Amino acid sequence: MMLSKDEINRYEKQIRVNSIGYEGQQKLKQGRVLVIGAGGLGCACLQYLTAAGVGHLIIIDGDVVSESNLQRQTLYHTDDIGLPKAETIAAKLKKQNPFSEIRFLNEFLSVNKAIELIPQFDLIIDCSDNFGTRYLINDVCVAFQKAFISAALFQTEGQLGVFNLRLDNNFSANYRDVFPESDKSNSALDCHAAGVLATLPGLFGIMQANEAIKYFVSPSTCLINELLILNAVSMQQFRLKLTSATGVVVPLDRIQEYRYNLPCAKQDNTEMNETQISLVLNGNWAIIDVRDSNEEPSLKNSQIQNYPLQKVLSNHEGLKQHQNMLMVCRSGQRSRQAAGYLREVYPDKNIYSYKHGIEHLLEVLNHVK
Repeated sequence: MMLSKDEINRYEKQIRVNSIGYEGQQKLKQGRVLVIGAGGLGCACLQYLTAAGVGHLIIIDGDVVSESNLQRQTLYHTDDIGLPKAETIAAKLKKQNPFSEIRFLNEFLSVNKAIELIPQFDLIIDCSDNFGTRYLINDVCVAFQKAFISAALFQTEGQLGVFNLRLDNNFSANYRDVFPESDKSNSALDCHAAGVLATLPGLFGIMQANEAIKYFVSPSTCLINELLILNAVSMQQFRLKLTSATGVVVPLDRIQEYRYNLPCAKQDNTEMNETQISLVLNGNWAIIDVRDSNEEPSLKNSQIQNYPLQKVLSNHEGLKQHQNMLMVCRSGQRSRQAAGYLREVYPDKNIYSYKHGIEHLLEVLNHVK
């Protein structure tokens, strides 16, 4: 696939790099990449993949832009609040580089969608924020022999790996080889609950893009059987050597039946909005605040009980006496996770998440009074 004169002018500085050259730039133009997640990691990763000249990109994310995203998801602006992330970011990337084909899907990754999409691409980049999605990506990539790049963040520290990469007739370690699934996987906090330094997603998103460029141009230089860990405060980094693939595989015929913890996919039937709040006021409902006890605003309402998310996930016995529960937090993210988890534990109870957050709920309750 030849480069046009305009493309050569655009990528001139990169083509001059000995390890890239004209041939490497052609490989990038031919590359087909699926990016899962358009949050902090996705914003940085997608921006540099597009600028570098990756020819075919598709973005999948079912979330919308919120004000709390703007601190680290730097492609979004205040005017974008409430708009679909995938569609919004795709429009901006098309302006950045008209030579890249940019497509989007305004939906969260499901099992069926993963099986449909992943085989169509050369490389998968995991910019998600939960273990369930990572395990799903891993299993489908292993089934279809696709490499994927994954990054994960916690407050001021991140980790980066390239998984299931094929060199000769061997594959590097896959995600389950490094992180065996356990009960703790489902209780891990995402950025909404744990917080994250603003610059950290940018650092790791750029490193994901860097690994993607290497994958197309010179795959042997990627992080093969290594996990890179960086602390953004101390700027200390180190690499963990990983053993090669150990054969931990979920067969393709089991993936559709496998119980992945995909919290985003549960939002349609676990969330309650302000028009439904009369159910809570007129019935025997407990309102469960799953924020940490030191978060503001503090609540003085006999109907609201503080029960932090980590406690919900590790010791839910204190809630079993309630038949009807409305979970609430600052933004609706932790409460949705709590509601989804408790519905699995107590399938006969009525359990919902309040999608607009605690401050909005207090306004609604005060207005009704």
